[in-house]
Amino acid sequence: MINTPYISIIVPIYNAEKWLKKCVESILAQQFRNFELLLIDDGSTDKSGYICDEYATADNRICVTHQENSGVSAARNQGILKANGKWITFIDADDWVESTYLSDFPLDSLNPSYFYTQDFNDDQLQNSKTLQYSSSCLKLFSTEIIKEHHIFFNTNLALNEDTAFNIKYSQYVLGTVNIPAKNYHTRFIPDSASLKTNNYGQVGICIMALKMLRKNICPTPVYSIAFIDEIIRMNCFNFIRRIYDSDCNSKQRKLYLRQVYTTAKDVTLYYVAMFKTDLLAKILLQLHYYCGADFVILLGRKLRLMKKI
Repeated sequence: MINTPYISIIVPIYNAEKWLKKCVESILAQQFRNFELLLIDDGSTDKSGYICDEYATADNRICVTHQENSGVSAARNQGILKANGKWITFIDADDWVESTYLSDFPLDSLNPSYFYTQDFNDDQLQNSKTLQYSSSCLKLFSTEIIKEHHIFFNTNLALNEDTAFNIKYSQYVLGTVNIPAKNYHTRFIPDSASLKTNNYGQVGICIMALKMLRKNICPTPVYSIAFIDEIIRMNCFNFIRRIYDSDCNSKQRKLYLRQVYTTAKDVTLYYVAMFKTDLLAKILLQLHYYCGADFVILLGRKLRLMKKI
């Protein structure tokens, strides 16, 4: 490994053998070369760990850590502890970046007092400030600030851990610098950490954690209270949409629907307003009749698909 890397690239990995090579190859193809690549194998049961070791043998900028499965937050935290670079960036193992991802940051004039971010290279995600600032990817973080203030990912959160990390980090910077580059490609994997149906049981916990964080922080130029509220609403809306797009059974849907409605009534009602059955669904939700509300929401979705309304 190089002795003094300028940037530490942290990649948390769990059973990503299908996509890992594309991710790593895109990183090794960077025009800016002064980086270390920290591959954190979070107890993978496929060939991910073997692939990591192969790359480490071929390139001394790569350092591999194998640990027991502890979750994406614990993997990122392990990467933070091992980081030697002046700056840190996170890339997910199922994503990939353009060769100018690092060089498009103003590397000659980076200031630890500012928060640097690019945008997604995806039509569904581009130009969405809430999505951009909810993710810990496509950014440069000051290693000194992270370690000095003990900023780590909350391992108790299965969802929204990125947002919580970003908000905490924003407490120690003066503002944000938006880089007009879209070098980060996201791959949507049905069984990825953020989409696993067994994580929906934590929906209420995750939303309440963000709300608690909102109460305990000072507003910043990057994350105003209004913007944090917008992020919470967006996350709630996505929770509901994903629940009804997933293979959750009726019992699970009712449980998760109740959790989201209890913590974010306005967002839940906004979601059901997309369907012609929204009035009945609203009444049933307000009466806390989640079984009936679930049935009506499903009916509304089917009618929307049939009539393309």
